[in-house]
Amino acid sequence: MSAKRTIGKVIALVILVPIIGVAAFLGYRAFNRAQVDTWIGRQIVGIVESYIVPTIEFDRLEYSPPYSVSLRDVVLTAPDDTRIIVLDEMRVQLAERPSSGKPIIIESIELRGGELRIIREQDGGIRGLVPFVERAPGSEEENQIEEELRLSNVLKLKRVELADFSITYDDAADSQPMTLQGLNLVMTINADSEEPGWYAIDTEFGREPQARVALDGRVNLDTLEADITKANIVADVRKGNTGDLPPVLQRLFEQYDASGRLTIDASGRFSVSDPASGVGNADISLEEFNLAFNEYQLPIPTAEISARLEQKVAVLQGFSVTTLGGVITARGSLPVDGSAPGQFNWEASKIDLEKMLRAKPSDKPPELAGLVSGSGNIQLLAPDFMQSLGGSGELQLRDGRLVSIPIIKQLASAMDVATSLVGAKRGDRVDASFNLTSDRINITKSEIVTSLLAARGGGDIMYTGALDLKMNAGPLEKLQSMLGKVGDIFGKITDGLVAYRIRGTLAEPKVSVQPLGIGG
Repeated sequence: MSAKRTIGKVIALVILVPIIGVAAFLGYRAFNRAQVDTWIGRQIVGIVESYIVPTIEFDRLEYSPPYSVSLRDVVLTAPDDTRIIVLDEMRVQLAERPSSGKPIIIESIELRGGELRIIREQDGGIRGLVPFVERAPGSEEENQIEEELRLSNVLKLKRVELADFSITYDDAADSQPMTLQGLNLVMTINADSEEPGWYAIDTEFGREPQARVALDGRVNLDTLEADITKANIVADVRKGNTGDLPPVLQRLFEQYDASGRLTIDASGRFSVSDPASGVGNADISLEEFNLAFNEYQLPIPTAEISARLEQKVAVLQGFSVTTLGGVITARGSLPVDGSAPGQFNWEASKIDLEKMLRAKPSDKPPELAGLVSGSGNIQLLAPDFMQSLGGSGELQLRDGRLVSIPIIKQLASAMDVATSLVGAKRGDRVDASFNLTSDRINITKSEIVTSLLAARGGGDIMYTGALDLKMNAGPLEKLQSMLGKVGDIFGKITDGLVAYRIRGTLAEPKVSVQPLGIGG
C-alpha cells in the first residue's frame, strides 16, 4: 500500500470520526428528546382526560428546554365526535424542569387562535358539552385520581391567557350561529395557601358595548368547586350592537327593539359538576330599558330583582319593576331540580295602558287607555315551565277607553249600536277573574262596562291568540234606562241580555248570536 493511500485513509478517518460522533450524539439527543416530548404529552393528556369527558388530541408537541411546551392543532372531541374546542396552539409554561418519575408542574397556560363550539340540540340539550366534567375527583373511592395527576400537585397556575379566542353558539334554530371573535383574556391566579387545591381569581374581561365581566373569588382544582366572592356583569344594549349576543337574544332584541342597561351582581359557592346544589345570591337591575312590538311598547325605567339559591331551591326574594306609570311586584320560590312545583305571588298597581302606545294620534284620543291593577299566583314545575303552568288571578281596569278594541267593536256591531262615541271619552271599567293553564287563560268571570255596551261572561283566550268566549251583553243606554245609573247592572237583568259567542282571534274576532239564547 502506498504512503499516499495510507495518508488519505488517515485523513478520511480523522474527518469521519467527528462527523459520526456528532451524528451519534445528535441522534441520541433527538431520540431522548422524542422520549421526553412523548412523556410530557402523556402527562398532559392524562391530566386533561382525568377531569373532563372529551378526549384531547394534538398534531405535534414541541418542548423547548427548560420550561416551555407548545402543542399545535389541539382538538377536544366529545364521545359523539363533536369537536368542542379547536386550538391553533396551546402554550404551557412549566414551573420547573421536567424530571422522569415526577409529575410536570404547570405554571401558566396560553390558548391562541382557539374556538369553543356550543351546539344546541333540538330537544334543548347541548351536544358534546353535557357532560363535560368527568366527575368530582376524590369524592368517592372509585373516583380517586392518581397522585401524579391530582391538580393540586401538577398545577401551580399563576396565569391563564386567551389570545384571539372565539366562541361559536348554534342554537339549532333557523338562524346564523353567534360568534364572538377576537376575545382576549388574561387571568392572573394566586394560590390560596390556607386550603389545598384552592386558587384565587381576580380578573376582568369583556368588550364594550355588549358586556363587561369582573370576577373575584377562588376555584378548587381538586374538587372543582367555585367560591365566588363577587361577580359583576354589565351589558349596555342598543340598537345595532347585538351581533355578539346569542341568537335567541338577537332575535328577541331585534323583534322587540330592545334597549337598555343590564347589571348583575352575584356571589356564591357551588360545584361545577352540580351547580344547583350550591348556595348563592344574585341582584339584577335594569335601567332605562325598553321593549317594543308593533305599535306597542313596554318602557321599564327601573327594575330590581333579588334571588337566592339554597338546597336546590331558587327563591325570588324581591321583584319590583316600574313600568307604564305603575309597579309590578312578585315573590316566590322554585325547586330547580323539579322535585316540587314552584309558587309565585304577584301584584300590579295602576299600570297605564295608554303609555303602551308607541305613537299617539294628534287628531283624536288614543284608542287604548285605562289603569290596570290586579293580583294572582303562578305555579310551575322545572324544567317544563309552560307544560306545567298553572295559577289564578284577578284584574281590574278603571277609567278606561276600550270601545275601539276589536272585541268590543265587533260586539257593538252585532248589537247595531252606534259607534260615533268610539274613543270620545274615558270611563270604561272591567273586572275579571281567571285561571292559567299550559295553553290558555280561562276567564272564569268578567264584567265589562263601556260607553256603548255592558257585558258579562267568560271563556278561553289561547296563548296563540285564538278565542272561544261566551258573553251576555246589551246596549248600555237600554240597561241604564232599566236600572238607572246606580246599582249592579248585571245582578237584576241577566235574563234581559242577549248571549253572544266570540271566536276567531284577538286581532280578528268573530261574533255571533248564541243559537239557543243564554246558556245554549
